[in-house]
Amino acid sequence: ENEGFNVFTLGRICYQKNPGLFNDIALKLPDVRFVWIGDGELRDMITAPNIEVTGWMNREEALRRSMSSDVFILTSLWEGLPMSLLESMYMEKLCLVNDVIGNRDVIRSGVNGYVCRNADEFVTAIKEIMENPEKTAEMTAQARKDILENYNTRVMAGKYREIYEEAFAPAEKTSRKKKQKQKQ
Repeated sequence: ENEGFNVFTLGRICYQKNPGLFNDIALKLPDVRFVWIGDGELRDMITAPNIEVTGWMNREEALRRSMSSDVFILTSLWEGLPMSLLESMYMEKLCLVNDVIGNRDVIRSGVNGYVCRNADEFVTAIKEIMENPEKTAEMTAQARKDILENYNTRVMAGKYREIYEEAFAPAEKTSRKKKQKQKQ
């Protein structure tokens, strides 16, 4: 049920998610439909006439709305490892993210999405996506591949195990040696 070109984001409309930047991008692209799936205390910062704020939805409906969109953008001022970004990559949505830790750790600009530093870079990327669907298909396929290979629970658990072993293995070896000496 995709009516024209749709750009979406998902989450609470709060300071961290940078709704002002989202609004600025929409104002610069008046012929593109923007959707903010969610709600929040800074909803009044969303003033562009081409933005729909859906309000809170259950997960199934939010995923349905996400699937009917073309591009996911994340304008956050900071992130950890954003679940909405990982899910959007898995759904093969082209992802545009603000240049902050967490986002740029996942997105390789021009390979599996775009990392942008300001509203103009987001606008340029969106226009390029609209004009070059072949490149978009390659990038979204790479994004999904990255999720399957690097961010599934098995791989992530293995990476956490490696970090744990690297951090604590020397201490455990020292502790075992002390115990052996005490027994002697």
